Amino acid sequence: MSYLRLPWWALALAGCLAAPDAPALRIVGAVPASGEEHPAGAPLRVYFDGYLDPQMDFRRALTLDSADVAIDLQVGYDPSGPALVGVPRAALRPDLGYRLVVQAEHVRGIDDRVLPESVEIGFLSRPWPTAPATPVSFERDIAPALAARCGCHGPEPLAFPPLTPESLVGVPSRAEPDRLLVAPGDPLGSALLRKVLPDYPGVRGLAMPPDGPPLAPAVLRAVVSWIEAI
Repeated sequence: MSYLRLPWWALALAGCLAAPDAPALRIVGAVPASGEEHPAGAPLRVYFDGYLDPQMDFRRALTLDSADVAIDLQVGYDPSGPALVGVPRAALRPDLGYRLVVQAEHVRGIDDRVLPESVEIGFLSRPWPTAPATPVSFERDIAPALAARCGCHGPEPLAFPPLTPESLVGVPSRAEPDRLLVAPGDPLGSALLRKVLPDYPGVRGLAMPPDGPPLAPAVLRAVVSWIEAI
């Protein structure tokens, strides 16, 4: 996968510092990787080897600075990575060096694993053009991928709701009546996303798709983006 580009020393750091009887949470990649150039307007992503605790303080998990001057960073969580995502609130200055720091004391896995040491990623901002983001369309980007892997959704006598926004958004899940299939603006509060994430803990009922490999990472990210934008 193209984002597995963190230098070997950073990938090894978490494993070698962890106690033998306490498996560590590990960073498995970052965009940009340390030493790379990065478009000034593009998000920053740090990928982990497991899901993060949705209750952790994401705002403090990543910091960004340049020459010891702090940069205001909006930090979110993309469980499809799983990744921390940092978006500078103001455009970075081109041709300037920056330091992204993963703050170990504020990072925790959903399985209570911790990052044993903070990790720094230094990169150079470049004025590369970035194409405007195209809004995710459920009908174009998500429904065909789901339908191709599962034939259980549709009107009676099929067992599960049709793959349409009207049948999913704001509708309680049969397996988890206290949770909506799609909770607007809340990906991890949505039963649909939890079911399609590979091996996500605590999911009731059948995972999706029921057979074969998980959905492609691009489809999982599209589901997250679509729910966030509703």
